[in-house]
Amino acid sequence: MRSRSRMHGILGLAIHGNFYKFKEYRKGIRTKPVTLCSIKDATHTAAGRKRREDQIADYLQRLIDQKKEESANQVSMISKVSTDWLTYVRNTQKTATWSEYQTALEYYQDANEDHPIQQLTLDHWGNFQKEMELLAPATIAKHQQAFKGFLSYASMKYEIPKLELKKISVPDKKIKDYSPEEIKRIEEYVMERKIQDHIRILLMLSETGIRAGELLNLKLEHIDIPSRKIWIVVGDEWTPKTGVENWVPMSEKLAAFLEGDQRNETEVWFLDNGDGGWVYYHVGAIGNVLRRICKRLGITGRKPLHAFRASMAKRVYKRFGIIEAQRILRHAKPIMTWKYIDESDFDLHEVVNAVSI
Repeated sequence: MRSRSRMHGILGLAIHGNFYKFKEYRKGIRTKPVTLCSIKDATHTAAGRKRREDQIADYLQRLIDQKKEESANQVSMISKVSTDWLTYVRNTQKTATWSEYQTALEYYQDANEDHPIQQLTLDHWGNFQKEMELLAPATIAKHQQAFKGFLSYASMKYEIPKLELKKISVPDKKIKDYSPEEIKRIEEYVMERKIQDHIRILLMLSETGIRAGELLNLKLEHIDIPSRKIWIVVGDEWTPKTGVENWVPMSEKLAAFLEGDQRNETEVWFLDNGDGGWVYYHVGAIGNVLRRICKRLGITGRKPLHAFRASMAKRVYKRFGIIEAQRILRHAKPIMTWKYIDESDFDLHEVVNAVSI
């Protein structure tokens, strides 16, 4: 198709094969050409009479206006457009890329009620930012970029508002944790229901402080029970957040569970569907499982995947200090670990009594 053609005086109109096609140009956005009609339909009336040049231009302009009106009147909920986009990404990108885009859209949908994509506002964008306020800046930037990619895709099909989407700064907040008593309640509930995947998720998170992405991509071959180590390995389609291979220490409680956790020969993943495939295709699905469990127990107001890491950080910090907490969580700098620790929860009398000579 000819780029920016001015056929019949109409910008974006061009001939492709035996058809007239129109492509609307929007700054910074790639749009798909729309088929208007065949060349014969444009040059001749239904009765077979030949149209003049100005009549052809008028006829094509009416078709363009009609297409634009149809697009403007087409209401599509953002959840439906999201599904269409993720299907497109899954067919054209790596699984890891699809998973990242899926996570970004889940943050948006958790922050906002479903709405027509044509009614997108800066308030929706602001809610999206606030939903991610506990994430690392680099992670927030990644999700922002993914969502902008989604909007570029949507703009090819729908008339959506042109918004100046800027990063909204949010206050630095401490990550809320689960108390030991709450974790025990969650564990009792999960053990009573006897859903093996849920038990695996709970014990791995509560006993190691492992990241959700690491848990999702953990293979059975990387669990070394004799050495009490869980290896975080760079895969073909996934790279750990730190960018390097590392290992997570395994508690005796977790080791005892893993030794008795029966597996079949076809299983590959720690969270396996029994046939070498994933049970969960993105970290958001794991978080939703825990969120539903906690809601039934009345334990709310926390983000489960972060809360388990925060709980581990606090327990280690109270007994061993910030450096050991940093090493367990595998943060590059102690300042990141401080986000997981709320100093107000500590009894200063207990501290001075513990160090008294």
